[in-house]
Amino acid sequence: MKLNKLIPLSFAALMTMGLAACGGGGTPSTQPSVEPSVAPSVAPSVEPSVAPSVAPSVEPSVEPSVEPGPSTEPVEGQVTVWANEAEEAIIREVVGNYNASVAPEQQISIAFQAVSEDQAAAEVAKDPANGPDLFLCADDQIFGLKQKNIVMSLAGSPFEEGVVAANTAASVQCATIDGELYGFPATNDNGYFLWYDGDALSETDVLTLEGILGKCEELDKDFLLDSGGWYTPTWFFAEGVAGPNSLSFHQDESGSTVYDIAWDTPEVAENIAYAAELVGSHADHYRIGGNEVILNGFENKTMIAAFSGTWMEKDLAGVCENLKATKLPSYNGHQMGTFTGAKVYCLNATKDSDQIMRAATVAELITGKEGQLRRFEERKVGPCNLAAMEDARYAEHVTIGLAALGEQVATCAGVQSSSAEGRYWDVGAAIGTAIKDNDYGDFDSWQDFLNFECEILRNPQ
Repeated sequence: MKLNKLIPLSFAALMTMGLAACGGGGTPSTQPSVEPSVAPSVAPSVEPSVAPSVAPSVEPSVEPSVEPGPSTEPVEGQVTVWANEAEEAIIREVVGNYNASVAPEQQISIAFQAVSEDQAAAEVAKDPANGPDLFLCADDQIFGLKQKNIVMSLAGSPFEEGVVAANTAASVQCATIDGELYGFPATNDNGYFLWYDGDALSETDVLTLEGILGKCEELDKDFLLDSGGWYTPTWFFAEGVAGPNSLSFHQDESGSTVYDIAWDTPEVAENIAYAAELVGSHADHYRIGGNEVILNGFENKTMIAAFSGTWMEKDLAGVCENLKATKLPSYNGHQMGTFTGAKVYCLNATKDSDQIMRAATVAELITGKEGQLRRFEERKVGPCNLAAMEDARYAEHVTIGLAALGEQVATCAGVQSSSAEGRYWDVGAAIGTAIKDNDYGDFDSWQDFLNFECEILRNPQ
């Protein structure tokens, strides 16, 4: 296993430990359903995914190996896990079932502490050596942990190949930086798609943005697509425009972040000019805003379609009798794209080799097929494990929002840059607002405007 310099552990040592690869047993703003670790400069317009709505469907089959509750003092041989509180029952059940199937000397003791994934990176960084062995975080936090040598690369490890094979390509990409895997993806519940009123729009209407806006004009109803930085990529990620891989980043020699962005080619500028004209020609029915605007619009029957995510399902279903969801439409013949993200279980690289191996065993278990199915059953969180997604326990009970998100991610999705910070959110919001207003300001053309904005990201600050 490739470890950072803080861990004097070799690949051979890991192989000796005999950890099996993480296979089928075994996922992104304004803000996504998981808040990014750095707040955007524009106020977020979406909220975290809904809290668990049902109690666990089954009781753990084996009593937890340790009493529930946070652990403040590390215990030798015990794996300390930090995650949101809803994860505790799932972790204890899955690890308990594992312990019941192995010899006593192979059993794993767990200490759990509730720490939300949006705070995990900052908390671990305060004192990594005395922090958790394993922790759940949003994918956009991994880059900062990598810079501080806190998170361990799985490149070359016995379980890297299994993680890649068992999970969706998008979720693996979320946990990958500079070509190296840095964790075990656990969820695939982040991103946006199209919510619509099935009484007003047909399945044919929602195939294109032109069709949706035309129907809005006919019915005197509204459509919403926010102009914040998290939604702006939907225009650029579109297939045949810039594509879902058109926004990434690298580090220069000084360690500064450089965005690799392809949003200002002549072909892109031509499509953005079309998008702005399309929006401008339907300005009376094109809305921006967050959850409250969407909910009020559907409840008052003034809005019939909106780009949003799974976090809206429960509320929208309560006010729209024929609520439907599907992948995003096309515009100018190009399939629109979404940001996507995942929650990832990461290993603390400052721990010794024995702790790392025990923690990796736990990570393999709780992010595998059974762990992800239990997560869906208890919390309605979408799995990224391919076998779990095909299992009847998910496929026959998937919500319409998760089904639409899965369709969108499989069709066209780009991974949120894990370096996303104020500079990106400012640029994203500026471009989104310009498209909404059909106005590129003091520039001579959309081409010049996009060149200017993209250069801000290309030049380290």
